[in-house]
Amino acid sequence: MSQDDFTVLLVCTGNLCRSPYAEAALRRRLSEHPSVQCRSAGTSAVPGAGAARPTIDEGVRQGLDLADHRAALLTETVVTGADLVLTMSRRHRAETVSLSPRASRRTFTLIEFAALCDDLAEPHLFESRIDFSAPPAERLAELVRLLASRRGTLPLTSPEKETVVDPYGLPNDRYREMSHQIDAALDPVAEVLLQVLAGAVR
Repeated sequence: MSQDDFTVLLVCTGNLCRSPYAEAALRRRLSEHPSVQCRSAGTSAVPGAGAARPTIDEGVRQGLDLADHRAALLTETVVTGADLVLTMSRRHRAETVSLSPRASRRTFTLIEFAALCDDLAEPHLFESRIDFSAPPAERLAELVRLLASRRGTLPLTSPEKETVVDPYGLPNDRYREMSHQIDAALDPVAEVLLQVLAGAVR
């Protein structure tokens, strides 16, 4: 990984369902930009464990290959190595920040970050804060700072509304619910990231 890379870290509990799916789904959306690295980890993960079988199956239904996924434990080193951390719940966000308090400005719930991206409807919000002549990783870092500064502009929500459903051990339809929830959140996220990477605005 070079200093020109930008790392997005997806976080859930066991790194068996939600964050592996989100990692693979975001990587596919950003596949034309290999400098953006997608990683995942779990706050209580057993390192080396494979993704849950229903997660792999749901990935196949959505065109994602999760067969080779191996769980990673969230540690301070993992957090400090990420440029953007997207968690599956507020609890995961709190646990992430407890490992590295300095990461608080670049750690969001996935649903919170999606709402912030979706709220960037006015081009001047990009143009006034992002130097599009800078390298892509620097542009993305500026985007993260911009969105962090706009947290207070969104209506307050409950913890439940910022939680991606945890399907582990539940019927397969809960895995489908998980994938739909994650994909819906990743759509505005990927749209804004791609615009910044391309040096374009809405």
